[in-house]
Order: sequence, then C-alpha cells, then structure tokens
Amino acid sequence: MQQLVSSKKFLSFVKKTVVLFGAIFLALVFLFGIYFLLQIKKIIVKEYTDSIPLRGLRSFAQKNLLLVSPDDVKKIILTENPTIRSVAVQKAFPNTLIITVESQPFIAIFEMNSGYVYLSENGKIIQKSKEKKEDIPLIKYYQKMNYASYNPGESLEYNDILTALHFLKTATEVGLQTDTVDINGFDMLLFSVGDKKLFFTTEKKKETQDYELRQIIKQFKIEGRDFKSLDLRFEKPIIVF
Repeated sequence: MQQLVSSKKFLSFVKKTVVLFGAIFLALVFLFGIYFLLQIKKIIVKEYTDSIPLRGLRSFAQKNLLLVSPDDVKKIILTENPTIRSVAVQKAFPNTLIITVESQPFIAIFEMNSGYVYLSENGKIIQKSKEKKEDIPLIKYYQKMNYASYNPGESLEYNDILTALHFLKTATEVGLQTDTVDINGFDMLLFSVGDKKLFFTTEKKKETQDYELRQIIKQFKIEGRDFKSLDLRFEKPIIVF
C-alpha cells in the first residue's frame, strides 16, 4: 500500500515536472518568436535628398525594435552625417524604423590655407574640398586656418565668422547675391555684391544692422535707385551712390 502511494507521488511529480518544463519551453519559444518578430528588417528614410547614402543605418539593422532608443538613433545619424540638421525617429511595429531627416545645406565656402570648407548658416562644416567647386559666396579670413585641423561635423565657432554667416543670409533674403566676404577683423566685414560693397561689424547689434539693411533696400526698390557702397558699421548708415 505504501509502495502504491509512493508510486502515485512519483508519477504526480513527474507530471508536474513535465508540465513545468513544457510551459518553460513554450514560453521560451514564444519569447524567441517575439524577439525575432521585432528585429528591425526595414529602415525607411524620408526627406533625404543627398547623393551620398545616409551613414549610420547599419548599426540598427537586426536590432530589436523595442530595445532601440530614438535618442540613440538621432545621435548616431547627426554625428555620422554633417549635412543633416535634425532627425525624427518613429517605430512602426513589428519591424520597421522610420527616420525623417532635414538637410542642412551649406551657404558659404570658407577659404583655408590649403583648401576649402563648406559652411552651414550656423558655422557647421558640411564638407571639405581642395578646390572651390560651387558657385556660392566665398569667405576670406584675415588669418588662414589649417585645412587639416578641421573635419566635417565640426563647427567654426568664431564670433566674426558666425556674424558674417548671419549677414550673408540677411543679404540673400533682401535680394543681394554676395560674391565674396572679406573678414578683416571684428570692426569690418566687407561683402562684395557684384560692383557693390556692403560693410558690417560685430560691434553693433546684428538686429539693428538687419533692420537698416532691409529698410534701405526696400526704399531703394520703391524709388528705383541703386548704390555703390552701404556702410552699416556706424550709428547712421553711410551710403555712396
């Protein structure tokens, strides 16, 4: 009788063990199935028009969509692609990553000692070149910088350069297409626009100079007049006809 009871207990233990291991096996199969189901198999890039393929995407292929951080994606894309201004990341379950980018075009070429760097409006280096290939404004600096010391993705965070880029954008907005910008120091930023000359300075509020330029150009367009030089460095603009 005692042996029969022991046999029943053993069989019950075996059944429970089999059920337990079966449940664990099914759970593992389910989890592995979910894991592989959520592996990133498709990456969709929107709004990207550059000819150079977007870099950094390979680092996300086959990763689990649940475990991928949108902030990490943004950081890698922005670091690997200097031409990108901003990145938006969406997860489309079960296995798709959608990346929407906004490009950051260069607006000027900056001359260095043995080459050129292409700058965005905030001074970020978009690309480098030994030759000036694009027909966009050329910035000449009073002190030649070392071409080999700067790489795409870095920025030229000098106040006079950033100020020149700011006024370059303003000049373009009012219809003045700049050929060259000569930075001869903080007190003189010389813009050559065809046969016209524009003078700006870092020692006067940018907003004031912006306003004066816009008003003068607007008035000249109304009157059908033109100028040879416009100097905005002083309290009252100096105009030469």
